Amino acid sequence: MGQLISIKCDNCAYFRRLQIGQGMLDHRIGNVAEAFDDEAKEQVLKAAECGLFWDFRRRPGFCVCCREYYSIPVFTSSAIPGGCLIGNCPKGHKASDIRMVEEEMPGHLSCPVCGSEAVISTEGLWD
Repeated sequence: MGQLISIKCDNCAYFRRLQIGQGMLDHRIGNVAEAFDDEAKEQVLKAAECGLFWDFRRRPGFCVCCREYYSIPVFTSSAIPGGCLIGNCPKGHKASDIRMVEEEMPGHLSCPVCGSEAVISTEGLWD
């Protein structure tokens, strides 16, 4: 089960709701692979074929090109070079353009619109 979080700026009214974690169908490798581009999809499927432990979840990340927070797919496996594969933003910008928000999410982030402090809060659960 995943979490619904919101990022809100009181200064300019920026608001973004994100689904993070994993959903009910995210344990199926075919569904996981669909969250990535073709090159990464191939790596995900090969890693799963190795029979080694793998993990998938959506994490909050910031695309420096879009200047927007998104729910970013992240695949972790010892069969992946570097151990972790970060997906693209929904508009197609590459993982190198994504800055992940730390797992221990701070209560505040920078607003992508006005630069003021934006507040992260948990809204509920999704599946």
